[in-house]
Amino acid sequence: MKMRLTIAALALLFSAAAPAQTLKMAAFSDNTHAYYHALLVEALAAAQKPVTVERRLDVPQPRIGSMLEDGSLDVHWFVQSPDRDQKFVGVAVPLTNGLIGQRVLLIRPVDQDRFAAIQSVADLKASGLVGGFGQGWFDVAVWKANSLPVMEQAGEWRTLYKMVAAGDRKVDYFSRGVTEIGAEAAANPDLAIEKNLLLVYDRDFRFYLSQQAKDYAAPLAEGLARLQQSGKQAELLKTHFGAALSALGMDTRRKLVLTTP
Repeated sequence: MKMRLTIAALALLFSAAAPAQTLKMAAFSDNTHAYYHALLVEALAAAQKPVTVERRLDVPQPRIGSMLEDGSLDVHWFVQSPDRDQKFVGVAVPLTNGLIGQRVLLIRPVDQDRFAAIQSVADLKASGLVGGFGQGWFDVAVWKANSLPVMEQAGEWRTLYKMVAAGDRKVDYFSRGVTEIGAEAAANPDLAIEKNLLLVYDRDFRFYLSQQAKDYAAPLAEGLARLQQSGKQAELLKTHFGAALSALGMDTRRKLVLTTP
Protein backbone atom coordinates (compact mmCIF):
# COMPACT_ATOMS: atom_id res chain seq x y z
CA MET A 1 0.00 0.00 0.00
CA LYS A 2 2.83 2.35 0.91
CA MET A 3 4.50 1.73 -2.47
CA ARG A 4 1.23 2.42 -4.31
CA LEU A 5 0.81 5.73 -2.53
CA THR A 6 4.36 6.71 -3.32
CA ILE A 7 3.94 5.95 -7.01
CA ALA A 8 0.65 7.85 -7.13
CA ALA A 9 2.23 10.84 -5.40
CA LEU A 10 5.12 10.84 -7.84
CA ALA A 11 2.73 10.65 -10.79
CA LEU A 12 0.77 13.62 -9.44
CA LEU A 13 3.98 15.59 -8.89
CA PHE A 14 5.15 14.83 -12.43
CA SER A 15 1.80 15.92 -13.86
CA ALA A 16 1.87 19.20 -11.92
CA ALA A 17 5.40 19.93 -13.05
CA ALA A 18 4.75 19.14 -16.73
CA PRO A 19 5.35 22.18 -18.94
CA ALA A 20 2.39 23.95 -20.49
CA GLN A 21 1.67 23.14 -24.11
CA THR A 22 2.20 25.83 -26.74
CA LEU A 23 -0.44 27.27 -29.05
CA LYS A 24 0.47 29.51 -31.98
CA MET A 25 -1.57 32.72 -32.27
CA ALA A 26 -1.41 35.89 -34.32
CA ALA A 27 -0.28 39.01 -32.48
CA PHE A 28 -0.12 42.64 -33.58
CA SER A 29 2.19 45.58 -32.93
CA ASP A 30 -0.79 47.70 -31.80
CA ASN A 31 -1.52 45.16 -29.04
CA THR A 32 -5.09 44.51 -30.20
CA HIS A 33 -4.51 40.82 -29.53
CA ALA A 34 -3.86 41.24 -25.79
CA TYR A 35 -7.37 40.56 -24.46
CA TYR A 36 -7.86 37.46 -26.61
CA HIS A 37 -4.50 35.99 -25.67
CA ALA A 38 -5.19 36.60 -21.97
CA LEU A 39 -8.71 35.16 -22.25
CA LEU A 40 -7.47 31.99 -23.96
CA VAL A 41 -4.69 31.39 -21.41
CA GLU A 42 -7.02 32.04 -18.46
CA ALA A 43 -9.76 29.80 -19.89
CA LEU A 44 -7.49 26.82 -20.49
CA ALA A 45 -5.91 27.28 -17.07
CA ALA A 46 -9.41 27.19 -15.57
CA ALA A 47 -10.01 23.92 -17.43
CA GLN A 48 -6.71 22.55 -16.07
CA LYS A 49 -5.13 22.44 -19.51
CA PRO A 50 -2.51 25.21 -19.25
CA VAL A 51 -0.88 26.64 -22.36
CA THR A 52 1.63 29.26 -23.32
CA VAL A 53 1.17 31.37 -26.44
CA GLU A 54 3.72 31.42 -29.22
CA ARG A 55 3.13 34.70 -31.04
CA ARG A 56 3.19 35.19 -34.80
CA LEU A 57 3.65 38.94 -35.13
CA ASP A 58 1.72 41.10 -37.59
CA VAL A 59 0.31 38.35 -39.78
CA PRO A 60 -1.68 40.01 -42.62
CA GLN A 61 -5.39 39.50 -42.06
CA PRO A 62 -5.98 37.61 -45.34
CA ARG A 63 -3.34 35.06 -44.34
CA ILE A 64 -4.72 34.27 -40.91
CA GLY A 65 -7.46 32.00 -42.25
CA SER A 66 -5.09 30.09 -44.53
CA MET A 67 -2.55 29.70 -41.72
CA LEU A 68 -5.28 28.32 -39.48
CA GLU A 69 -6.22 25.89 -42.22
CA ASP A 70 -2.67 24.58 -42.70
CA GLY A 71 -1.80 24.54 -38.99
CA SER A 72 0.69 27.43 -39.06
CA LEU A 73 -1.65 28.99 -36.48
CA ASP A 74 -3.51 26.95 -33.87
CA VAL A 75 -6.23 29.38 -32.80
CA HIS A 76 -7.66 32.78 -33.71
CA TRP A 77 -10.65 34.95 -32.80
CA PHE A 78 -13.08 35.68 -35.64
CA VAL A 79 -16.62 36.98 -35.94
CA GLN A 80 -18.76 33.86 -36.18
CA SER A 81 -19.92 32.91 -39.68
CA PRO A 82 -21.23 29.72 -41.34
CA ASP A 83 -18.16 29.60 -43.61
CA ARG A 84 -15.77 29.67 -40.66
CA ASP A 85 -17.90 27.11 -38.83
CA GLN A 86 -17.28 24.74 -41.75
CA LYS A 87 -13.58 25.45 -42.25
CA PHE A 88 -12.39 25.46 -38.64
CA VAL A 89 -13.19 23.97 -35.25
CA GLY A 90 -15.35 26.59 -33.58
CA VAL A 91 -15.89 27.13 -29.87
CA ALA A 92 -19.46 28.36 -29.52
CA VAL A 93 -18.90 30.78 -26.66
CA PRO A 94 -19.05 34.57 -27.29
CA LEU A 95 -15.86 36.41 -26.35
CA THR A 96 -16.88 40.06 -25.86
CA ASN A 97 -20.46 39.92 -24.52
CA GLY A 98 -21.60 41.31 -27.88
CA LEU A 99 -19.34 44.37 -27.77
CA ILE A 100 -17.72 43.61 -31.11
CA GLY A 101 -21.17 43.94 -32.72
CA GLN A 102 -21.44 47.50 -31.40
CA ARG A 103 -19.77 49.72 -33.96
CA VAL A 104 -18.46 53.29 -33.95
CA LEU A 105 -17.05 55.04 -37.00
CA LEU A 106 -13.61 56.36 -37.80
CA ILE A 107 -14.05 59.39 -40.05
CA ARG A 108 -12.25 62.45 -41.38
CA PRO A 109 -12.62 65.22 -38.77
CA VAL A 110 -14.03 67.62 -41.39
CA ASP A 111 -16.94 65.22 -42.03
CA GLN A 112 -18.42 65.27 -38.53
CA ASP A 113 -21.29 67.59 -39.55
CA ARG A 114 -22.32 65.16 -42.30
CA PHE A 115 -22.67 62.37 -39.76
CA ALA A 116 -24.33 64.58 -37.17
CA ALA A 117 -27.38 64.87 -39.43
CA ILE A 118 -27.94 61.09 -39.46
CA GLN A 119 -30.85 59.96 -37.27
CA SER A 120 -31.57 56.48 -38.62
CA VAL A 121 -30.33 53.63 -40.79
CA ALA A 122 -32.45 55.10 -43.59
CA ASP A 123 -30.62 58.42 -43.19
CA LEU A 124 -27.25 56.68 -43.41
CA LYS A 125 -28.36 54.91 -46.57
CA ALA A 126 -29.67 58.14 -48.11
CA SER A 127 -26.48 60.02 -47.27
CA GLY A 128 -24.51 57.96 -49.78
CA LEU A 129 -21.60 57.75 -47.33
CA VAL A 130 -19.53 54.65 -48.11
CA GLY A 131 -18.19 52.31 -45.44
CA GLY A 132 -14.88 50.55 -45.99
CA PHE A 133 -14.25 46.94 -44.92
CA GLY A 134 -11.78 44.16 -45.46
CA GLN A 135 -12.74 41.79 -48.25
CA GLY A 136 -15.01 38.99 -47.09
CA TRP A 137 -15.70 40.46 -43.64
CA PHE A 138 -19.02 39.63 -42.05
CA ASP A 139 -19.65 43.37 -41.77
CA VAL A 140 -19.94 43.50 -45.56
CA ALA A 141 -22.89 41.10 -45.44
CA VAL A 142 -24.50 43.20 -42.68
CA TRP A 143 -24.10 46.47 -44.58
CA LYS A 144 -25.44 44.93 -47.79
CA ALA A 145 -28.41 43.44 -45.92
CA ASN A 146 -29.23 46.98 -44.81
CA SER A 147 -28.66 48.44 -48.32
CA LEU A 148 -25.77 50.58 -47.10
CA PRO A 149 -22.98 51.47 -49.56
CA VAL A 150 -19.78 49.48 -49.02
CA MET A 151 -16.28 49.26 -50.41
CA GLU A 152 -14.31 46.04 -49.88
CA GLN A 153 -10.54 46.33 -49.60
CA ALA A 154 -8.64 43.31 -50.92
CA GLY A 155 -5.34 42.55 -49.22
CA GLU A 156 -4.28 44.19 -45.97
CA TRP A 157 -7.33 45.79 -44.35
CA ARG A 158 -5.25 48.28 -42.35
CA THR A 159 -4.74 50.34 -45.52
CA LEU A 160 -8.34 51.51 -44.95
CA TYR A 161 -7.11 54.01 -42.36
CA LYS A 162 -5.12 55.88 -45.01
CA MET A 163 -7.86 55.47 -47.59
CA VAL A 164 -10.45 57.15 -45.36
CA ALA A 165 -8.03 59.89 -44.35
CA ALA A 166 -7.11 60.64 -47.98
CA GLY A 167 -10.67 61.68 -48.83
CA ASP A 168 -10.33 60.72 -52.49
CA ARG A 169 -10.53 56.92 -52.35
CA LYS A 170 -14.32 56.47 -52.49
CA VAL A 171 -14.58 55.48 -48.84
CA ASP A 172 -15.94 57.82 -46.14
CA TYR A 173 -15.74 55.87 -42.89
CA PHE A 174 -14.36 52.76 -41.27
CA SER A 175 -16.69 50.94 -38.87
CA ARG A 176 -14.87 49.54 -35.84
CA GLY A 177 -15.93 47.63 -32.76
CA VAL A 178 -16.13 49.67 -29.57
CA THR A 179 -13.37 47.52 -28.07
CA GLU A 180 -11.07 48.40 -30.99
CA ILE A 181 -11.60 52.00 -31.97
CA GLY A 182 -9.90 53.87 -29.13
CA ALA A 183 -6.43 52.43 -29.75
CA GLU A 184 -6.88 52.67 -33.51
CA ALA A 185 -7.87 56.33 -33.38
CA ALA A 186 -4.83 57.11 -31.24
CA ALA A 187 -2.61 55.37 -33.78
CA ASN A 188 -4.20 57.27 -36.71
CA PRO A 189 -4.28 60.98 -35.80
CA ASP A 190 -5.58 61.96 -39.25
CA LEU A 191 -8.87 60.30 -38.31
CA ALA A 192 -11.44 61.06 -35.62
CA ILE A 193 -14.02 59.00 -33.73
CA GLU A 194 -17.50 60.01 -34.93
CA LYS A 195 -19.27 61.58 -31.95
CA ASN A 196 -22.93 60.54 -32.09
CA LEU A 197 -23.65 57.17 -33.66
CA LEU A 198 -23.59 53.59 -32.38
CA LEU A 199 -24.39 50.94 -35.02
CA VAL A 200 -25.41 47.59 -33.59
CA TYR A 201 -25.69 44.11 -35.07
CA ASP A 202 -26.06 40.67 -33.52
CA ARG A 203 -22.69 38.91 -33.68
CA ASP A 204 -19.63 38.27 -31.55
CA PHE A 205 -16.14 36.86 -31.81
CA ARG A 206 -15.52 33.18 -31.20
CA PHE A 207 -12.32 31.23 -30.94
CA TYR A 208 -11.64 29.01 -33.93
CA LEU A 209 -9.07 26.20 -33.81
CA SER A 210 -7.10 24.45 -36.50
CA GLN A 211 -7.76 20.76 -37.05
CA GLN A 212 -4.39 20.04 -35.43
CA ALA A 213 -5.51 21.81 -32.24
CA LYS A 214 -9.09 20.48 -32.16
CA ASP A 215 -8.53 18.64 -28.86
CA TYR A 216 -8.52 22.04 -27.15
CA ALA A 217 -12.10 22.81 -28.20
CA ALA A 218 -13.87 21.08 -25.30
CA PRO A 219 -11.58 22.35 -22.51
CA LEU A 220 -11.62 25.85 -24.02
CA ALA A 221 -15.44 25.88 -23.99
CA GLU A 222 -15.42 24.60 -20.42
CA GLY A 223 -12.87 27.17 -19.31
CA LEU A 224 -14.66 30.09 -20.98
CA ALA A 225 -17.91 29.08 -19.26
CA ARG A 226 -16.10 29.04 -15.93
CA LEU A 227 -14.64 32.51 -16.54
CA GLN A 228 -18.11 33.85 -17.36
CA GLN A 229 -19.62 32.30 -14.24
CA SER A 230 -16.84 33.53 -11.96
CA GLY A 231 -16.86 37.07 -13.36
CA LYS A 232 -13.27 36.74 -14.55
CA GLN A 233 -14.20 37.40 -18.19
CA ALA A 234 -16.01 40.62 -17.21
CA GLU A 235 -12.91 41.60 -15.21
CA LEU A 236 -10.67 41.03 -18.23
CA LEU A 237 -13.01 43.06 -20.44
CA LYS A 238 -12.92 45.93 -17.97
CA THR A 239 -9.13 45.75 -17.64
CA HIS A 240 -8.52 45.82 -21.39
CA PHE A 241 -11.41 47.96 -22.62
CA GLY A 242 -13.08 49.74 -19.69
CA ALA A 243 -11.38 53.10 -20.15
CA ALA A 244 -11.97 53.09 -23.91
CA LEU A 245 -15.67 52.28 -23.51
CA SER A 246 -16.10 55.04 -20.96
CA ALA A 247 -14.44 57.55 -23.28
CA LEU A 248 -16.88 56.69 -26.08
CA GLY A 249 -19.93 57.79 -24.06
CA MET A 250 -21.88 54.70 -25.10
CA ASP A 251 -25.09 55.62 -23.26
CA THR A 252 -25.41 58.99 -24.99
CA ARG A 253 -24.95 57.77 -28.55
CA ARG A 254 -27.76 57.45 -31.09
CA LYS A 255 -28.28 53.71 -31.59
CA LEU A 256 -28.89 52.45 -35.14
CA VAL A 257 -29.91 48.78 -35.04
CA LEU A 258 -28.88 46.91 -38.18
CA THR A 259 -30.58 43.83 -39.59
CA THR A 260 -28.24 40.85 -39.12
CA PRO A 261 -28.29 38.42 -42.06
